[in-house]
Amino acid sequence: MHRDSLWQKQIGATLIELLVLAGIDVVLGTVLLQLGRTVSNVMATINGQGQIQPQLTAAMDALTQDLRLAEGVDAGGAYTFSYNEDLDSTDDGHATLMLRLAAVDATGDPLMPRVFDGIIYDFDQTTGDLQRIVDAWDIAGSRRSVSPGLDDVHVVGRNISSIVFDGSVDNQLTIHLSASKAERGFLFQAPLVFTVKLRNDS
Repeated sequence: MHRDSLWQKQIGATLIELLVLAGIDVVLGTVLLQLGRTVSNVMATINGQGQIQPQLTAAMDALTQDLRLAEGVDAGGAYTFSYNEDLDSTDDGHATLMLRLAAVDATGDPLMPRVFDGIIYDFDQTTGDLQRIVDAWDIAGSRRSVSPGLDDVHVVGRNISSIVFDGSVDNQLTIHLSASKAERGFLFQAPLVFTVKLRNDS
């Protein structure tokens, strides 16, 4: 009789221990699952930001280089562009900036008589691409001229979501760039604002 009672007490203790262990397993499993989700979200954030930041930097570098050489904004009056100046993509999802740069020869010296090349930055929100389009003066020796009637077009920024060119201050341009990227169900956005002084020595 005494032995049966002791055996039943040992069984009861074992069941309680199993229940406690099961509870601990559930808690640990929940913590590990939450930790895994957090790590996954952090990795998605790093990956998303890592993809859009270089695009903003590339667009800024190209714009800065051209703006520092530009002697004016909106060269449309001197060229037969198929673009209209539109400086704010937040209005209609499109923005176009036209710059006037002195045409240069292979060594970088201005061509004489003094002529200008047109550099167009064109953004279309439907593609997310910011294009740099060269409309070079088609004369012999022009370094930017690819061939008569052929523009040089390449993408300088991808995943761009909006762009605003602000020329309210004389002789300088402030650019508001935003980029966005969807990654693992998250939408990551990054803004960039920079100001560049134009050459403007014409």
